[in-house]
Amino acid sequence: MRISDLRSTVSRSASSKTAAAFIYTNIGVEKVNIPAQLEEIEVGNFSGAMLRNVYIPETHTDIAQWAFSDCYMLADVTSGNADTHIEEGAFRNCYALKNINIGNIDTIGDWAFSGCAYLEEAVLSEDLEE
Repeated sequence: MRISDLRSTVSRSASSKTAAAFIYTNIGVEKVNIPAQLEEIEVGNFSGAMLRNVYIPETHTDIAQWAFSDCYMLADVTSGNADTHIEEGAFRNCYALKNINIGNIDTIGDWAFSGCAYLEEAVLSEDLEE
C-alpha cells in the first residue's frame, strides 16, 4: 500500500512496536486506530496530518513530543486506561481539538495543549503528577 492510498483510516497491523518519526506527517488520513502492539508514538509521528479522530489503545504508554502537533482538524482523542505520559507539545496547535479522554495520565509536558483554543472537555486522571 502506498502512502497516497491512505485516505480515511490507518490501522497498523505490523508487529512493529514503534512507528518511524514523521511517518504520517502531512497526509490526508482522518481517523487513526493505533494498534495495541504499537507501544510508542514517536516524535512528530502525526504532526501536521489531517486527522479528525484518534484512538490510542490502553497498552500504549507514551505520546512523544510534537506527536500530534499542528493537526489542525483533530477534534477528538480517546484512550484506554494505561498509565500515559504526554510529552512536550504533543497536541500543540490542534485548534479544533474539543474532547480528550485519556484514562490515567501520569504527566503532561510543557505546551502539550498550547493553542487548543476550542478544547471543551479534558478527562484527566486524579493521579496526575505534573
